[in-house]
Amino acid sequence: MKLPGFLSKVKPVTFVTPVAATSEGGIVVGHNQEVWLWRVLESAPLKFGSDDARARHAARLHTMLADLGRTGRDAWIRGSSVGAEYREFHLIALNWTEWAQVPEGTPPRHAAWLDSVLRFSVGEGLFAVGVKLRKVAVGAGASLKPAKILRTYLEEAAGEPTDITQYAADRTTIASILGKAGGRVPTPGELRRLELWWKAGEHRRPDSLQAMPDGRSLAGDYWQYGNLEISAMAFYERTLMDAQGLWLADAFGHVESGCVAASIRGKLVPSKAVRDQMRRGQRKAKARVAEQEKTGDLPREEDAEAADLGQQLEEAFRTESEPLMRDVSLIMARETDAAATESYLDELDNRWGLVVKPVEYRQLSALTEMLPCGPRTIGLKKPFVQDCSIRIVAESGFGSMSRVGDDPPGIFVGLAPPDLPMVWLDPFGASKTHMPATMAVLGDSGSGKTFSLQSFATQGAEMDITTAYINPKPADSLDGFCSAAGGTTIKIATGGDTPGLLDPFRFAPEPAMAAEIASAHISTVLGDAITHQDRILMEAAFRRAADQDAQCVGDCLRHPDVPPEAMRLVLAQAEGSGLFALGIAPEPKPGLAAAGKGLTLIEFDRPLPIPPKVDVMSNYEPIVRTAIAVMRLVVRAVMEQMFAATGPGGLPQGGILIIDEAHVLMGSEEGLAIVERLGREGRSQKVLPILATQRVADVTEGGADLASYLSRVLCLKLSDRREAEAALKLLRLDPTEKRIADLANAGPSGDQPALAYHRDLRGRNSLVTIGPMPEHVRALYSTASQDREARAREAAA
Repeated sequence: MKLPGFLSKVKPVTFVTPVAATSEGGIVVGHNQEVWLWRVLESAPLKFGSDDARARHAARLHTMLADLGRTGRDAWIRGSSVGAEYREFHLIALNWTEWAQVPEGTPPRHAAWLDSVLRFSVGEGLFAVGVKLRKVAVGAGASLKPAKILRTYLEEAAGEPTDITQYAADRTTIASILGKAGGRVPTPGELRRLELWWKAGEHRRPDSLQAMPDGRSLAGDYWQYGNLEISAMAFYERTLMDAQGLWLADAFGHVESGCVAASIRGKLVPSKAVRDQMRRGQRKAKARVAEQEKTGDLPREEDAEAADLGQQLEEAFRTESEPLMRDVSLIMARETDAAATESYLDELDNRWGLVVKPVEYRQLSALTEMLPCGPRTIGLKKPFVQDCSIRIVAESGFGSMSRVGDDPPGIFVGLAPPDLPMVWLDPFGASKTHMPATMAVLGDSGSGKTFSLQSFATQGAEMDITTAYINPKPADSLDGFCSAAGGTTIKIATGGDTPGLLDPFRFAPEPAMAAEIASAHISTVLGDAITHQDRILMEAAFRRAADQDAQCVGDCLRHPDVPPEAMRLVLAQAEGSGLFALGIAPEPKPGLAAAGKGLTLIEFDRPLPIPPKVDVMSNYEPIVRTAIAVMRLVVRAVMEQMFAATGPGGLPQGGILIIDEAHVLMGSEEGLAIVERLGREGRSQKVLPILATQRVADVTEGGADLASYLSRVLCLKLSDRREAEAALKLLRLDPTEKRIADLANAGPSGDQPALAYHRDLRGRNSLVTIGPMPEHVRALYSTASQDREARAREAAA
């Protein structure tokens, strides 16, 4: 189809899509009888990601383009383009918004909960590459007879029906290259979106649309978001080999851009052909300089500069051995109800030297060039059709999309700016990998940390997953959210009414393990009150008692090999401290009930003296050491119950274990051993441990290698610079001033949800929002005093 180069402002124009047909495997055939192979590439969250992530994304694109360039061949006749088979490529990135949907496969109860929560639009994107196929596969270094290639050209010019079987060999070569770059075969829906992205792929083929174009933008019934402006982009005052940084990600994701699509098309010229052309250019420039010297004319500086530049480029292509991108067009489509704002255009100009100019009176032609198999009829001239190195595109941030987290269905976490795709958390995701299962949630008081934990726990219960939430702060009771989720709240009495409630023999899978846990509990609390010798003798006696069928810690204490002084101290401490006595049953008690489905909230009947910061255990007061020891018993009891629970066929039942104030665990070797086991066995037992704390630096500076225990990190507001730097290291991000400032300002404000830096199972980083959640959920989860008072008044009414 031939489109007019000039479109009237008054007369309607009929637009026909350039795609004639598609077939399995990503093959697209155009009305112009061109055959292209398309693959969907993986996007990467580059805006807030690490430098390593940006380098990996750039290297993947660079290698793909370089390999594609090597499949081309030079002309038959030196110095001409006759018979040249340079590989044509087409990169497309699309962004769009759609109403948030409940993912397929979500359990019914969770689906109903999500349906009441997902009341907003979210961002989606698609990053794809197309490569034009040829009938005769020409590998790097291969040769063909000119007559055979000429016959192919004549057949194509005659307009014979396209037989895609003739492209099979070339298709295999290109599919292999794109596969190494992570390309996958597009779904039929993705192909249709590439074909007509402004209608979300909802069209017939062929599809004729009536449009009323004006000089600067497209306006018609088919574009429902306002005017659609197609602009060309070009660099100036840049060398061909100069990589620009994330210029395209910046242009695409700028807050004022409204960019919904970007397209890069061109040809890849092999490096040998480029070097030959550079040498020819040098010879011509030097010949002109020599002629000027002979005739006595004033020398032209541009000739000398051209010769020097040609020599530099020749050396660059010799050392890099990479193709040149020739006749490159960069086209961007943006939503706009008015002309582009001057601030947006000026910023791109000043920062990147990037000119963005609407293609006036050729909007449909420019739009067609952005589509698969679209003819290159835009008619642009330099500087808007350029030659550039593949590094400029590879390092441009093309394909940047803030998509992090696990594949749905799962727990809804929030949205990832600036593109705002949904972020999901698969509770059993670590079980599918070789990563530790443990996740850390970090943040100051008031950062949204408890809000996010309540959201995770509620959704775990709605998914019918065994979920336990350990909250050691009774002043901040979370009983309201637990009741709303249909859960059970267990209040642990610390006044001595329930001695032996957490006796290790009630939950440990083996008596020997119970004896070891009991010894650690006693040693933690009594500290130096028991001599080193008595401690060793007591531990050995406990082990022998376990081997002799002890049923409780009281049985172990009654073993004859226990030092009398140690036994006296333990009994005295149990009598004087109801908190300590929770781990000492004088007589055998029934085992703890197996972990059931749904949510269980575990709280204490009075505040525990949890230390505000991590310190050496011997420096704590006895009551603080006791609180830490009891917290470990609670965690250990719940952990063992979850690990022991089985489902159909004897397979692990799995669960979610949320531990607030987790720095009391991570501040000692015994606690870190629990964390390590949670991560290691949690993966095989399908248990997701979530450790929440605001004390990160104390633990990491104490020598603990927390990063090796964690596969996911969610870091909310941290005002303290020391804590923020420690958290960023756990995120595997450099602690730059920008990121430290982001964390300091990440708390919720008004209607704006909290922000957090996230590292997912795959090591990807991005900012994410916690939510958004509707008002009734926000009011239920909020720990702010005014919301607590409102809930109390409502309960009393």
